[in-house]
Amino acid sequence: MDDPNYWARFWRRKVSRRRLLAGAAISGAGLAAATVVGCDDGGGGPAGGSPPPELEPITSGTPRPGGVLKAGLSLAVTDLDPNTALTAWSLVAKMYSFLYSIQGEIGSEEVVLNNLATKLEQPDELTFIFTIRPGVKYHPNEPIAGLEVTPEDIKATFQRRTTSLTAIDKRFIRLIDFAKTEVMPGRIFKLVTKRPFVPAIPELGWGANWGVLPASIVDQFPGSGLSDKEFGSGPFMLDSYNGAELISLKRHPEFFVPDRPLLDGWQWIVIQDSSSLLAAFRSGAHDVNGAVLDKRLAGDLHDDRDIRVFRYPNLFYEVIHLNVSRPPFNDRRVREAVDLAINRDEIMERIRLGEGLYNGPIQWAQKKWSLPQDELRQLMPYNPELAKQRLKEAGFDQLKVTMHLPSLPGPSILGDLASLIQQQLTAANIIVELKALELGAYITTILLPGSFEMTFFPNLPYIEPDRPLSFYHSKGVTGDTNWTGLNRASAAAQQAGFSPEVDELIDEQQREFNEERRRLLILDVQRTIIKEHGPQITLTEGYSYAAMRDYVKVVSPLTPTDGINSAVIGPLSPFRWDMWLDRS
Repeated sequence: MDDPNYWARFWRRKVSRRRLLAGAAISGAGLAAATVVGCDDGGGGPAGGSPPPELEPITSGTPRPGGVLKAGLSLAVTDLDPNTALTAWSLVAKMYSFLYSIQGEIGSEEVVLNNLATKLEQPDELTFIFTIRPGVKYHPNEPIAGLEVTPEDIKATFQRRTTSLTAIDKRFIRLIDFAKTEVMPGRIFKLVTKRPFVPAIPELGWGANWGVLPASIVDQFPGSGLSDKEFGSGPFMLDSYNGAELISLKRHPEFFVPDRPLLDGWQWIVIQDSSSLLAAFRSGAHDVNGAVLDKRLAGDLHDDRDIRVFRYPNLFYEVIHLNVSRPPFNDRRVREAVDLAINRDEIMERIRLGEGLYNGPIQWAQKKWSLPQDELRQLMPYNPELAKQRLKEAGFDQLKVTMHLPSLPGPSILGDLASLIQQQLTAANIIVELKALELGAYITTILLPGSFEMTFFPNLPYIEPDRPLSFYHSKGVTGDTNWTGLNRASAAAQQAGFSPEVDELIDEQQREFNEERRRLLILDVQRTIIKEHGPQITLTEGYSYAAMRDYVKVVSPLTPTDGINSAVIGPLSPFRWDMWLDRS
């Protein structure tokens, strides 16, 4: 660390106590939004209608309390556990409290102390000292009625995450030194890491899976068991739950922010047929659209004077995962053949309706950390004849493989994209059989255990470059293994053409506090990763679209820097608690 006062400078620049009422902006809108793949390269508007603005500020009249906001939802909710839920982030973020929020554009984010932490100090590069807000009460339900959130609850919750089977960021959790992490007098929670980890701040502020539970509940449910229960302290509390039909939340009467939330409740109406879900919104049955919008649908909605439509850079990104621990993808030539056979420009033309940008290992929307577009185009060329040549060099005149993918509701963008990739690979003598599974079964039986040759899936909207880079590390996102099948420690992986330099560079950027040097390291490791053609092959991405009725308002005007990140969730942040309905 160049400057011993680095963290002091960091916090002078990054920490803000403003916008106390802006809400606990913690993460993306949930896995359901992973299918939102409408894109834009910054020019032009949605076909079929007028172009929506990018995060046009929403002005607000005089706030009035009351009313229930209704939102559509395209996926059934199967898990409400704040430490494991993958499809219910929008709900979890309203029911639980968190240490702090992350707001602003990527590369210029702010830590906003509008939740449990009122102060944060870091005396050295391993130690984070949080002062915890007094008087934050849990929901008035048994057995937590009357309890207040304590630093002991935060420590217990973090330890619980180490045992949560589906926690997706165990890599960071495993860096926490729980032997030294402690609760101190004065409502102090001291968190200590085992080694310097520059992405620690965004990691703690990313994902609704950091919701704090009472220590007594953690003792009762140490790793799971909260799929249909909630024990939170957030602005709303669970009223009724039928994950396949209707989830209702009601106002927390003892929320720590006076006179908030303004709404009496939220309702999520689950309609898994996309056309029916969109029709319900068009008819006025829903205040917030839940159907996945492509460019054309967004343009049509934008022409309705009673509907606001927004677009924002999409940090979700589709990738092809290759199991490189066994044939045929332990052969670098085969992986290169797959990469060369993909026509990314055709994807943008046919699937993205004429718009989009190339994604490297870091999404283009993480502008500060992503490779330039002209360089990506050079590193990721389309050359089906060379692809055939590489296959022959690997001993294949024709290669037959199976590609698994999840079956998701909404416009068939994901399926259409998979079919187009299938066609492109066939032209290069790579014959792909597509196998679609229901999302839950796909995650538990295919993706997480790595039971695939090739699979196609949209990654979550990571806002920090370390997380997407971890897919290329031998220890992966979990910190102990890589479910994509990469294991650089094994002889097979070494023979597969993977350089130990990738692990070394990823580890080095985690420890580099000089921002410019870290940026150069991240750019450099991406160049090496692309040339190794796996274990993930990235494609293209662009903009997503969101819509709501014009009478949905917020107390604090929404701007491009509101929410955790406008590139993740746009104007419809499900983590705000100052929304209200102006039906006059």
